[in-house]
Amino acid sequence: MNAPEVVSCAGAPRDLGLDQGRAFAARIAQEAAQLRPDGRASRWAFERRSDGRAAAVRRDTLRYFPHMAERAMGLAAGSRVGERALAGLLGRAFHASADVVAVLSGERTGGAACIVRSLRPGKEVFVRHSAPDSDYHSVEAALPWRVPALAGVNQHGLAVASVAAPADPAGGHLAPAVLLTQDALQRFDGVEKALEWLERRPAGGAADFVLADATGAVAAFEIRPKARRRIPLESGARVLGRGPDRAVWDAAVESAGGRDASALCAAAAGTCIVLDPARARMATADAQGPGSWHRAAAPPAA
Repeated sequence: MNAPEVVSCAGAPRDLGLDQGRAFAARIAQEAAQLRPDGRASRWAFERRSDGRAAAVRRDTLRYFPHMAERAMGLAAGSRVGERALAGLLGRAFHASADVVAVLSGERTGGAACIVRSLRPGKEVFVRHSAPDSDYHSVEAALPWRVPALAGVNQHGLAVASVAAPADPAGGHLAPAVLLTQDALQRFDGVEKALEWLERRPAGGAADFVLADATGAVAAFEIRPKARRRIPLESGARVLGRGPDRAVWDAAVESAGGRDASALCAAAAGTCIVLDPARARMATADAQGPGSWHRAAAPPAA
């Protein structure tokens, strides 16, 4: 398993985006170019996506997730890729993810709760240390061209992971629900507070979430265009998502041996993200086990 790149992003929301954009400018431009029929991307000019959603994604993100929108502005400036292009990339979250997520309670593991998220082969993920000026610090697995994390844990041990579910957002909000992953990490220190935010915050499309915190609390939650609900755990575990690993992970957690993250990583087709809320840390892992652990650092004392 190759170790992912590690990037630190700090400061005001725009500064967080600038750090990420400068670190991955070439890769962001390459990804954005795939949205244009002619295969070119420009800093100032970008042809909106064929489905016409990019401008609306940008508008609704600014309206309902102002910190995420400012971060996206910094990402655009740092990478010299247009804001609408990045909104078009974020808009792909309205399509189903090929990944799955799982949460295991301490009752299940016989120790501490954990979260595992699969990553399909070829997904270009990096480790991001986010240190916002006025919110909680966190360590996350993220894509170079996107603001919201795929999974992460903050300085207080709140761990959140999500996967997009298929949904047609026509007529609804066009700020994708996966933005709530980052929102929860920077705002909350426990599962219950984060769940209350997921229940009421406007967002579009559909997504599945799993949460855990340093106290051992765990939860699973789904957002759909017309409904949101908490999903009960079964025998201290829950797997969500529609990816190819879903069936093998369901089988793993139903078996006597599926009692920790290693069992799920061994069953996955690719790399996994493992979140350890009790120690406020994250690692990427494969069938051989986790690589280096990355800890969510608290801000220095004033």
